[in-house]
Amino acid sequence: MRGYLGNQGRNRPNKGPRHGNRDGNRGNGRPDDMMHDVEVFDGLLMDYARAKNARVILRGIRAVSDYEYELQMAMMNRKIEPQIETVFMLPAVAYSFLSSRLVRELARLGAPIVKDLVPALVEERLRAKVG
Repeated sequence: MRGYLGNQGRNRPNKGPRHGNRDGNRGNGRPDDMMHDVEVFDGLLMDYARAKNARVILRGIRAVSDYEYELQMAMMNRKIEPQIETVFMLPAVAYSFLSSRLVRELARLGAPIVKDLVPALVEERLRAKVG
């Protein structure tokens, strides 16, 4: 699997970076066997996709509110680069409510449920970050 992580909150005023450079380069703390060849980049996704000869962008959607935002982004990306398609993926019902913000809050409060929501390595790193 090849993954590309864009911006990570840099140059986006409504988002802040969630991970240090080490975690960002490791697939946001995902175990190594889940994501290979992860690259972090700054700038427009379509510029980066063009440079990588990408033809498809995969985006995850959890809720209707995600769809509205992602649809706007996909339409703008299509305007910038009509040859690159955006494909939306939906999670399993069990994870449709899940967000990194909620998982971090659960970890910060010491909730045992975190282990059921993320892989063990991610839980370990979260717990280490929140002390």
